[in-house]
Amino acid sequence: MEKRDLETVQYYETVGQVFLGLPGSSPLKLLKELNQSNGGITEEDFFCSHYETFGRQWPPYHSVFWSLDEEKDYFRSHLFSFFEDEDDFKKRPEFKKESPDHIGLHFLFLSHLLRRELEAPSNKTLRKRQHFFDSYLFPFCKFFLLTLEKESACLFGVLAKDLFKKMMDDFKGPSSNYSPPESVYQEAPYTGTVVPAPSLFSKDLGLKDMTAYLLNPSKVGFFLGQKGLRDCARSCEVPIGFGKRGETLLQLFYTSLDFEKLGALLEALKREVQTWILFYKKKKEELQAFSSYWDILIGRSKRALNFINEVKLVSETKGHDPISF
Repeated sequence: MEKRDLETVQYYETVGQVFLGLPGSSPLKLLKELNQSNGGITEEDFFCSHYETFGRQWPPYHSVFWSLDEEKDYFRSHLFSFFEDEDDFKKRPEFKKESPDHIGLHFLFLSHLLRRELEAPSNKTLRKRQHFFDSYLFPFCKFFLLTLEKESACLFGVLAKDLFKKMMDDFKGPSSNYSPPESVYQEAPYTGTVVPAPSLFSKDLGLKDMTAYLLNPSKVGFFLGQKGLRDCARSCEVPIGFGKRGETLLQLFYTSLDFEKLGALLEALKREVQTWILFYKKKKEELQAFSSYWDILIGRSKRALNFINEVKLVSETKGHDPISF
């Protein structure tokens, strides 16, 4: 299904404004327009919740959700290619106040393209919007929205759940087999360079390699954020520091070795991955029309789980030598 009515245009515009959370846009009022119950919270409560969610737990920037430089560079250049010749959109005050890789701006841009399709239908605009959604917006926001739905106990988790379902219904119907023609856009959708999990039995891997793999959503199928890392550290009583996710997980590996709790940390990571697998299985039951999509995420998560089991087995049977620290 492809929806291009005014209600759909306004919906994605409103979503973008809510994620941006700029005071001038009255985001709490916009949430009510999306039929989201706010529990009677005040504007001050909303902005506190917005900061706690997006400023500390799950920053709404694409660069946070991909750990490998090759992917960051690809997606950044890919994103700017969409903004070329979009001077009207780039004049918006929101575009000047936030980084271009902010999820809120991406939904504003989706609404912008949908509105243009509606006001002046053309195949070029349609193809651009389809390509933007399929090759950039959805690959990023699926992990962002699923993470928000699974991890956030506040109103943003509810919004993420409803938004994900609407996106699937509006643009990714089970009968859709759209593939952007290369004659229009030369860059193919990025799929990652290594899908299978690395193996400790086939090559020596360092902790940095292991960390890069486990923190890359396009490879493991889930987003391991600061909250998940803190929960893992707390469950095995290992001190946790501050910094970016990569620095935090790497520090956890080293600290667990110092405290002789690597096995306990790996068990905690296994439990975290298992919660994602269970979450995806529930989503598969909820959105049965897209069962193959959930099978892909479940499969990647299971490979990550097998990788952690392999790390644990090697560390228990052969000591630390096989892992290059």
